Amino acid sequence: MKIAFFNLIDVEKKPLNDWIENHKDVEVFAYSDDLTKDNMDLISDVDAIVLSKNDSLDEEVYHFAKNSKVKTVAIRSTGYDNYDLKLLKEYGIGFTNGGDYCSDAVAEHTLAVAFYISRNLGKIEDNVQKNDFSWEESIISRKISTMTVGIIGVGRIGSRVARLFNSMGAKVIGYDIVQNEEYKKYLTYMDNMDLVLEKSDIVTLHLPFMENLRHMANKEFFQKMKDKAIFINAARGLLTDTKALLDALNSGKLWGAALDVYEKEQDIVPKNLSNEVLEDEVLKELIRRKDVLYTPHSAFFTDVSIKNSIYASLNSAVEMVRTGKSKNQIII
Repeated sequence: MKIAFFNLIDVEKKPLNDWIENHKDVEVFAYSDDLTKDNMDLISDVDAIVLSKNDSLDEEVYHFAKNSKVKTVAIRSTGYDNYDLKLLKEYGIGFTNGGDYCSDAVAEHTLAVAFYISRNLGKIEDNVQKNDFSWEESIISRKISTMTVGIIGVGRIGSRVARLFNSMGAKVIGYDIVQNEEYKKYLTYMDNMDLVLEKSDIVTLHLPFMENLRHMANKEFFQKMKDKAIFINAARGLLTDTKALLDALNSGKLWGAALDVYEKEQDIVPKNLSNEVLEDEVLKELIRRKDVLYTPHSAFFTDVSIKNSIYASLNSAVEMVRTGKSKNQIII
């Protein structure tokens, strides 16, 4: 069996080599490049392709894969809105995602950024850098244990977020189209999303992206939130209308926000642009603000999650090639 592995970064090399060492019957061809129409000949003789979360494929690549021996595409991430699953299905090519490889990491990140914003650490850090060590009203913070946390999307990640905030003494409420009895140990379900917005001091999104959810966090969404609430999105960038979020912050409606995702992040993540001038004025405003913490889709980025993503994607690829099935298979 042959697998082509794209977008390899340095921190993935050791877990990839460890996996290869334990699977002598599988040949893995690893590349640091994207898979594009310019290098698609690299997949002409492989059984599976492994891609990273920020990949998207040229239409020509789908056609080329159809006419080659590729049986499946495996991604080492959870979200898959970059990919044309209908076309893959039409071409008889399977598809898997990374499954539950980083749920704990993203949940921990959500708790961490909630503390960062609620405790005004951005403003305090800025003051200290200016040798301003005073106590003033602008750096007064808030206790998580006195707050109501609203979770929109109570799945694998959202449920873990609920458990963490519950353990800190916060009141946790949530909304999901499916209510899980097990999760009721950590949160109270609301009948609709508006109730979550109205009651929560912190609102955090944990949803996949679907076209009908594009910019769900828009002007009306933020208007429905409590005054001085905190907004967190560690899910998908296109769920948030970033300009509407900035308006809500500028008006004083919101206390602050934490974004691990950005609607135009494919232009910047994961790239080192330290020697370039950013032209995206909205992104520059997010980065400049002390009441916003922007992180580059790195909530998942722990040593354990990186290993999990490598192993899950490669194991899924092997399962799909050999049996046509995988626990991480996405079927539409």
